[in-house]
Amino acid sequence: MKLSNEVVEKIKKIVEQFGGKQVIIERTPFPEGEHDINKRNFVADFTKFREATGWFPRISFDEGLEKTIRFYLNKTSV
Repeated sequence: MKLSNEVVEKIKKIVEQFGGKQVIIERTPFPEGEHDINKRNFVADFTKFREATGWFPRISFDEGLEKTIRFYLNKTSV
């Protein structure tokens, strides 16, 4: 499974859990004519930043994702 698919699945699970509705994911092909650089997958890694600054996240990616989704679900009707 690609990283981007893992994130989409995590979002789906959280929205279904806290939004109370089934989420259907529709995958569409990347638009023709887009530059190849836009098709890349990016992986965020804070290792160099941490080494340079001493910064370290206080919460995990999964926890931050859940908190963000729950915030927006509480701000809007699902």
